[in-house]
Amino acid sequence: MKKYVYNDSLEYVSIGRELGLLDLNIGKYYVLNEVSCDIWKILMKPHSLDSLIGKLIQIYEVDIDKCKIETESSVRSMIEKNILLEL
Repeated sequence: MKKYVYNDSLEYVSIGRELGLLDLNIGKYYVLNEVSCDIWKILMKPHSLDSLIGKLIQIYEVDIDKCKIETESSVRSMIEKNILLEL
């Protein structure tokens, strides 16, 4: 089972309920919304997608199917941007 983890080489700062990330290697800056910020914080320790979804459902009142679709999409996008890493 695949696990995912945050990219600890990124510099980060809290901006209210959002998170600013800076990739010094490529000079890119990202701002994560509240949900993406929670995904990033949860993945400070490796988790499977199912485990991540379970934790998000505990935080947010959301339908499990909707959570799964949106989390898969967000994780995929964050991997493409090197914000998250696949183990």
